[in-house]
Amino acid sequence: MPLGTTALDLVQGITEYSSRIALKMLFTQFGEVTACWIPPLEHRSNERAYVKFGTTKAAQAAFEASQAGQLFLDGVALRAEWRMAPARTQDSRDFEARGSNLMTSRDLMRAQMRDGGGDDRKGGGKGRRDLDGGGSRALMMDRVGRSRRNDDRERDREKDKKAKERERSRDRDRKRKSRSRSRDKKKRRERSRSKKRSEERPALQDGAVAIEDDETTTAVI
Repeated sequence: MPLGTTALDLVQGITEYSSRIALKMLFTQFGEVTACWIPPLEHRSNERAYVKFGTTKAAQAAFEASQAGQLFLDGVALRAEWRMAPARTQDSRDFEARGSNLMTSRDLMRAQMRDGGGDDRKGGGKGRRDLDGGGSRALMMDRVGRSRRNDDRERDREKDKKAKERERSRDRDRKRKSRSRSRDKKKRRERSRSKKRSEERPALQDGAVAIEDDETTTAVI
């Protein structure tokens, strides 16, 4: 082991499906991982991933496990070499891994696809590359789509609510009109009865006068 070296270059086993979080979880078993780097998908053919440890002891243990063929990432064997000098990458800064869950937009998207039962294999390699290359944009579009769907559902609920309120208002109007018609009919019946009684009283009075006249005539005779 080179003196003071705590970083390993991963020269074999990094595929298009490899992620930093999985890589960190794998090497954390040997000790503290202070930096972790996987090149972007389009640069993985000519750039190396690497892992940096907090101590030389942890780096040595990880190197020995690699040489013994005991390291596997997503089912693929990893082979590591000592990192002698910083290599040129698309991001020359070490990715700080201490205390980080190392989740990226691509990792989040993959997790969502797994949770939703999606199968990347059905879409072929191109679909996976599109997902990895445009993970953040796809995640943003997914959030926008969910927001729009929520807005549509909210509008539908408002429409249903207003429709129910209009129906209830119509029902109340019909009931009021029905009660009003019932009262009108009742009043008309009462007026009709009152009129009949009024017409019957003069007839009875005329009959009583006629009877009195007959009795008077009889008495005179």
